[in-house]
Amino acid sequence: MTPSRKIIVGANGSGKTQILWAIIVFLRGHNSRIPSSQHFKNTEFNFSGELQDLFGDRLFVNQYKAPHTLVRVGAPDKKFTLTGTFHDTKYHHTNENVMLEYSLRDGLLQDKPDNHRSLAPIRFAFMPPMYQWGDMMEERLRECMFLTAGVQHMRVRLVQAKKDFVNDGLRHLGLQATVSAVRDGNYGPVTATVTENGVTLDIGACAGSLQKIIAILTLLYHLTAGATINAAQDDARGKNIEHEPSPFKQRIFLIDELEALLCENVTAKLYDFLVSMCDKHNIQLIVATNSRAIIDPRMKTDQQIMFLTPDGKVVELTGELPTDEQGHPSLYPILNALSQVKDSKPILVVEGDNDEEFYRKYTTLGQHFHFVTTSGAVNKQGVSNILTQAKLKHVFLRDSDMYAASPDLPAAQARITKVVGASVVYTLLPCIESYLILHRLLRSTDVDTRRLRVVQALPQRKWYFVSNFKAFCRESSDSALASASGPGETLQDRASDLASSENNDTMAMLDMVDRVHADSQDDSDVLWNEMLAQLTTKVTSTGSEDRVLFWTTYVKMVCGHDLMPNAASVMGGLKLENLHPGVKALLDQTEQAVLACVR
Repeated sequence: MTPSRKIIVGANGSGKTQILWAIIVFLRGHNSRIPSSQHFKNTEFNFSGELQDLFGDRLFVNQYKAPHTLVRVGAPDKKFTLTGTFHDTKYHHTNENVMLEYSLRDGLLQDKPDNHRSLAPIRFAFMPPMYQWGDMMEERLRECMFLTAGVQHMRVRLVQAKKDFVNDGLRHLGLQATVSAVRDGNYGPVTATVTENGVTLDIGACAGSLQKIIAILTLLYHLTAGATINAAQDDARGKNIEHEPSPFKQRIFLIDELEALLCENVTAKLYDFLVSMCDKHNIQLIVATNSRAIIDPRMKTDQQIMFLTPDGKVVELTGELPTDEQGHPSLYPILNALSQVKDSKPILVVEGDNDEEFYRKYTTLGQHFHFVTTSGAVNKQGVSNILTQAKLKHVFLRDSDMYAASPDLPAAQARITKVVGASVVYTLLPCIESYLILHRLLRSTDVDTRRLRVVQALPQRKWYFVSNFKAFCRESSDSALASASGPGETLQDRASDLASSENNDTMAMLDMVDRVHADSQDDSDVLWNEMLAQLTTKVTSTGSEDRVLFWTTYVKMVCGHDLMPNAASVMGGLKLENLHPGVKALLDQTEQAVLACVR
């Protein structure tokens, strides 16, 4: 992992918490190799004691009484791994527990280097999703605890923290509350109270969200430079040795589900505050979350967002992320869809839920692909970037809209595929509604008597056809131009540079794109007139082939979304076996084109 702050994103059960736990156990192993660390041990490794200290949870006081375990041992080589189940009766109340301890010790603590005295301990803190301060009677009076939020020792941490630091943090978040903590003697219990709106309560009786925020601020304080120096001085004083001026070369704050118990605006403020304070004190912040309040403002990832893939790989999302038709970041539809991916099938990216239902019902694509819906227009290149980094094979199935009527459609498909970096297949009809409309027209017994009236009404739809046609052409043209330009470069400057370097291939592509874009200004009008004339000549034709051609041409000239706004209900009553053969033939062509992309 790079030193920058990290946001770990993934579906429930994908392993976000396990990554944090693995980091904690690893850091414990690192510190145990350093003689100057208070956690260095020469004695036999105490498994249950280590887990109790690491996670601050009474569950680990006695590992044989605990119903679960954090560690599962692989049978052949006895190597440990962190899992999402945490329960394996095979290793309970048997001698295998000894092997489990041994494996954990050897996995982390073996091979202490000869120069281990040059290693520096790492100061780290862990905050679980839910935190309650509990009762004073539950406190353990140990001083040398790990920085983790458990009811056994956080009151002592609050006493050690500067109250101004915690209270300033509360005020920054807009919370009208102040914290006070007093200890009975040097080793007695801690009384911690919170005063809010003139009412003073024990900290354990406050709102759960406030208890969690105070715990986070307390841990954050203990990671600051001043607090770590004080901790080193106390440790050195106890060992009667001279302390190092800067003992902790690295400080890490791990937080699991920061948004738990908090509303979105408080989550956003708290994360921004943590980012600011961690930057100020040189603390690495690692947060496992699915909160939009945290993720959305950071769509320009800057190597911050790590996505957990369905097969357990961690991918650091970099580069441009998808934008919607308003130009706003739109990563969440992709993440929500990817959270459902559970197998190794390639991914078919479609534009909406209706599209997914349509292709599942009337094609076999659902047997070969896992569907991802983008819930609206997004930048396909950004989506492909995410899927490529996640090493997920994918194909885009995109509505061709009015460009379905253009003879340039295959060339436009090739252009956009080159730009996106993944296969893009355009539909042969404008949209899924167009297929349903064509089915109804071809199944109707009396619609042919209205051909003349239909043709006479078409001119009022020309404006939409022409404007949509030009917009579609502009999409593929602009995308191709964008791919030829570097970030921040104007097209004119880029073309000039290419000319001076005699890059004939790229200049030829630029010329081609300019030509296609210019031609489309007139081609849409010409194409419309040609199609209208074609329909006019076939108004009275009666052949079955002419009938299919007439109505297929017609649906390519009209907006299917307008003519059939209730596509979902229509699909609900239309079985595959009843779909008109002419429509099925068009769908079969598209299906074969999509399947060819992954063969």
